[in-house]
Amino acid sequence: MAFSFEKKLILIFSILIIEVVVAGVITYKINKTQEDTEHLIQHTHEALYASEQVFSSVQDIVLGTRGYVITVDSVFLRPFEKANKRIHKEINLLENLVKDNPAQKLRTDTLENLIDARIKLSFQTIQLRKEKGFGAAQQLITSNRGKFYMDKIRNLIQTIEQEEEGLLLRQQEANAKSSAAFNRSFFTLLGSVLLILIIVYFIIRHNIYVRKRAEIKLQNSIKEIADYKCALHESAIVAITDQKGIIKHTNDNFCKISKYSRDELIGQDHRIINSGYHPKEFIRDLWVTIANGKIWKGELKNKAKDGTVYWVDTNIIPFLNEEGKPYQYLAIRVDITDRKKGEEQLLAVNKELEAFSYSVSHDLRAPLRAVHGYSKMLSDDYGSKLDTEATRLINNIMSNAKQMGQLIDALLVFSRLGRKELVKNNIRMHDRVHEIFAEFKKEEEHRNIELHMGELFPAYADNITIKQVWMNLISNAIKYTRHKEKAIIEIGFEEKGNEIIYYVKDNGAGFDMSYADKLFGVFQRLHSDEEFEGTGVGLAIVHRIIVKHGGRIWAEGKVNEGAVFSFSLPKN
Repeated sequence: MAFSFEKKLILIFSILIIEVVVAGVITYKINKTQEDTEHLIQHTHEALYASEQVFSSVQDIVLGTRGYVITVDSVFLRPFEKANKRIHKEINLLENLVKDNPAQKLRTDTLENLIDARIKLSFQTIQLRKEKGFGAAQQLITSNRGKFYMDKIRNLIQTIEQEEEGLLLRQQEANAKSSAAFNRSFFTLLGSVLLILIIVYFIIRHNIYVRKRAEIKLQNSIKEIADYKCALHESAIVAITDQKGIIKHTNDNFCKISKYSRDELIGQDHRIINSGYHPKEFIRDLWVTIANGKIWKGELKNKAKDGTVYWVDTNIIPFLNEEGKPYQYLAIRVDITDRKKGEEQLLAVNKELEAFSYSVSHDLRAPLRAVHGYSKMLSDDYGSKLDTEATRLINNIMSNAKQMGQLIDALLVFSRLGRKELVKNNIRMHDRVHEIFAEFKKEEEHRNIELHMGELFPAYADNITIKQVWMNLISNAIKYTRHKEKAIIEIGFEEKGNEIIYYVKDNGAGFDMSYADKLFGVFQRLHSDEEFEGTGVGLAIVHRIIVKHGGRIWAEGKVNEGAVFSFSLPKN
């Protein structure tokens, strides 16, 4: 599916906006992660500092106790007392800093108990020194209980610090990864934005190129349309009317043939040139057609200002609005007055020829009947007295008279076709062909004839004359397959455009295609009477019927390989 330039730009800018939003979200998340990581690093540093402060206070307590025991100087008790006051706050701070780590929380609880035990031991040592002297205090010191507590405290604080340092290292690594991810995302988005901008540049550049080409093409099209318009006005009779049929525009040819000026025509409807030749039903059908948005084609007999009549071949094209309804009509006409006069003269000549042909054929029948009758009487009454040669001659006279009678009958049928009006209705071609073939098959019961026929498309045609077409074509197929051990006849159809093409195919004698143009002429035969009997008029009759229906007929064949006779009828 092709996208317009505007849609492409909208799509690209939408992608840009999405990328900017995605970049913002990623940046926010990465910054948030970095902030959280930095906070955790700061938190870990605070935990390490708090653990160092706790151990420092413990050392102050131990050193103060030893100093007092040795010197009994109260100066050494001041660091002890200060450390004793602040150590629990420091332990609480450490506990708060590591409370989110269950293992560290357990260690700080243990550390607090050990420190309480060590402080208690320091109090006992100081009290012994005051009450019982140096020896008692020294004995308690040398019991290694203080060393035990200090080793435990030192090891526990080292474990806490190692845990925090490990956590600090992991947080720093996470921070480094987050920074690297941010850099990758940033440069990836930056690259994609640059790529999109490059694409936008090339799209705009291509669009400018396409627009320039379109402008050139449009200019050429405008010139071409102007040329068409000029050619149309020069060669055709043109008029434009509104939806009510009021004339809005006429060209010079319209004025010339109607003998009205342009001012006399504008604002009038086409009744101004109505000759009265066409019935009201004809005019009504014309208006119904174009009012429904369909093109009307036909021939019209009009009357000029001076009373003379003229014929025009007419196409009326509706121009439709957005609702599909006509808002004006363009009528393009071609003057066919001379052609119609020629057709009328030709029709008159044809009628005279048909009348002459009918008269001659009819007048010849009586003498022929007499020749045939007298010859038969001579054969019946004097046949026993005639020699062999005389009998042969009389038989030839009778045979030729009979053949001549068949020719005259065919000519009469041919001449009547010119005068016969077609009465068209819907014909079920399949049923009609099946009936005709069945009749011929009864006459040829001794022969092996195989028919291949599927459903045939119905036709809108004259029932009697179309029956004559099928009878002539099927009888020919049966006749010209006479010398085949197994005659195969195929009858079918195909749709092609506005035509339905029917065909009759056989595997019979066929014909030489170089003589195909003679097949449909009167008295034109490609086989002798000794090979296949016939008058030479049957295919001429078929041709005349089909042409009168507005169709075509043609044949294809090959000697001794069969023939195909095809004819077309209008679909509608």
